[in-house]
Amino acid sequence: MVTVKENVRIRSGASETSEKLATAYAGDKLEVIMKQADGWTKIKYKGKTAYVKSDYVE
Repeated sequence: MVTVKENVRIRSGASETSEKLATAYAGDKLEVIMKQADGWTKIKYKGKTAYVKSDYVE
């Protein structure tokens, strides 16, 4: 699990141009699948794979 530090968009892919699925707010907890070397964290969101920028979670 990671905690959201600042509001961050949950996206369908590891890209800022990927579809925005939702917004995670500061203090929210997200289930991590994998922290990637490219600056994105792969998470589980509503039973699906999604991504957030690693800079915004800890």
